[in-house]
Amino acid sequence: MQVMVFFCFFWIVVIKEGKRSRFFEMHEAIIDKKIPEKANWIYAGNRDTIGWNINIVEHSESKGGCILKNILFVCTGNTCRSPMAEALLKAKEIDGINVKSAGVFASNGSEASVHAQVALHQKGIACSHASAALTEEQLMWATYIFTMTEQHKMLILNQAPYVSDKLFTLKEFADEQGEVSDPFGGSLQTYEQTLEELERMINKIVDKL
Repeated sequence: MQVMVFFCFFWIVVIKEGKRSRFFEMHEAIIDKKIPEKANWIYAGNRDTIGWNINIVEHSESKGGCILKNILFVCTGNTCRSPMAEALLKAKEIDGINVKSAGVFASNGSEASVHAQVALHQKGIACSHASAALTEEQLMWATYIFTMTEQHKMLILNQAPYVSDKLFTLKEFADEQGEVSDPFGGSLQTYEQTLEELERMINKIVDKL
């Protein structure tokens, strides 16, 4: 019997011991149980354990059905670029899009930089932010991970190669070259320029999410 579910979000986490080939065994089990085909698959694992995190939304025949997507922006300290990117995307209030940010060398609990807050405020965007160090849990949560630089991307890949299929620099995903400039220690004008750069990138990626 087909179940019609509106705006429902299910997490199914299955952990098995074994080799990466077990992923295909799990895939067959999912098919046998007739779990909906439209699923966002996130593969995660370590040396001893393979896990599958299947983020599923059952689609009704109405236009309201949507697959939820989790966007994670990553920079260095999670006080400048990534919180501005997070605030910009959140301000668009797109249905089905959840947004977070983190830093590869961040400490937990710091506010966004004063200039970042002011630059956002000038655009009418609120910024209530507490910095967060990047964790494996966040990487698992994310549908897409967008870094500000290639170095950030490589640091993540070195520690978590299993996220490679969903990991991009922001400019890479926006089909542009280069990296998002770091305003840290700069003037308000520098932050405003970085914010404009981020806004241009985010406007370009929205249709691809």
